Amino acid sequence: MIALKATIRTYDAVNHQAAVEIIGSTPSYLAAVPVAANVHAADCVAGRTCVVTFFDPANPSDGAITAVVGPPSAGGGGVSDHGLLTGLADDDHAQYALLAGRAAGQTLRGGSAASEHLTLQSTAHATRGYVRAQDDLQLLSNYMRDSGGNLRLQLATSAPHATLHDYVRVDERLGIATDPVANVGLKMRPTFAGASGSVYLLDFSPGGLSLAGATVNVDGVHSDAIFNVSGYNVNRVAGLYFFGYVMNDEGHTLTDLMAVYARVGNQASYGAITRAAGLHVEAPAFIGETYPTEYYGLRIKNPWTSGDGTTAVGILCEDPTDAASLYTAWLGADLSGTPKLRLDAGDPAANQSQLHIMVNNGSAVLRRVQIGAAGSGGTGYRLLRVLD
Repeated sequence: MIALKATIRTYDAVNHQAAVEIIGSTPSYLAAVPVAANVHAADCVAGRTCVVTFFDPANPSDGAITAVVGPPSAGGGGVSDHGLLTGLADDDHAQYALLAGRAAGQTLRGGSAASEHLTLQSTAHATRGYVRAQDDLQLLSNYMRDSGGNLRLQLATSAPHATLHDYVRVDERLGIATDPVANVGLKMRPTFAGASGSVYLLDFSPGGLSLAGATVNVDGVHSDAIFNVSGYNVNRVAGLYFFGYVMNDEGHTLTDLMAVYARVGNQASYGAITRAAGLHVEAPAFIGETYPTEYYGLRIKNPWTSGDGTTAVGILCEDPTDAASLYTAWLGADLSGTPKLRLDAGDPAANQSQLHIMVNNGSAVLRRVQIGAAGSGGTGYRLLRVLD
């Protein structure tokens, strides 16, 4: 074994080899001389002096650069190219995340003290990207909070499975048990498989309201059907439209089919109720120079259009039996005023008809009742006249 002084001419970082020139009375040039593993790549700079050790003096190719003369590089000894390290695929550093995946999974922890966080950021650039979950996201705490720490989403393994907290806004359209469609804000098609008793598509049951203020209004359903229809011909604008359509198989009975079912009431020990109505129609509010040609507080079109003999009644008011004052119909004013027409159909007194018609609450006299075609002698014509 012999060691000679040499000068580095070139360095091959990929193969960790160098071309050197032996310093002596007869300079010689050797290419691709291996560099010892303890010699740092940063020290193998052209022009620096090194020591070449030959293991067989008779064979110049059997040698290696074992040292480089001069101050060490900032990187110290060892391999400078990380890709040249051996054992990179070994999972022997459990304190670090393994991006290629770790057997049995791994856990990333942001801190070690109480109330510390783990923050994932898409990019260091000011224009942010996304933090993406490639697969299903499972929240083991069952909670999702906003940037201020406020609870917004609560999950559970039993009903209710998902609870939204505070104010919730849905932009565009919403579908429940069905896909949203382009021209419907809220579309619902639940199946209620196996349900019994009462089934509700929508149930507004607040159960208790904490209200502030001396006077408030409480509406179970509030709808302001206000639309910008400028430049378009619109067939119908309705605050509430309901079509009670039923698909019923043969052999089963449907007792009542109603487009609207309304009922009012209260519980005992509640405050006084001034007025109650099953259906209340407020006065119209037409503003500007455009008014409807016709206005109806209540309009019932042809109540029956088929010809199978079913009895059709436009308005049915059953006999009120439990009221202090019994009035079947009261037209022309509310109970605080004087009606123009009052129709009573309670139990008749002796020698009186079960139909009692009063004009202007009795202050005017009903002088004429005409039945049938106008003109004396018409078919089915009857005339009852009270003469002065």
